[in-house]
Amino acid sequence: MAETQTTFIDKSRTFFREAYAELKKVSWPTPKDIWGSSVVVLIFVTIFTLLTMLIDFLLSKGISLILK
Repeated sequence: MAETQTTFIDKSRTFFREAYAELKKVSWPTPKDIWGSSVVVLIFVTIFTLLTMLIDFLLSKGISLILK
């Protein structure tokens, strides 16, 4: 049992050591990059929302004209 715990502890330490080493290699985005990406996403979401609202409006008017 003690051998299993030691193996688990050693594997855990190795995992966290390697994960930390990989995180040091990551190139994190600058705040300017984050703002730019956020603006692009917000613009896309706004356009997509407006298009969805327009299509919904047109379909509901079309269906109400057909069913009258």
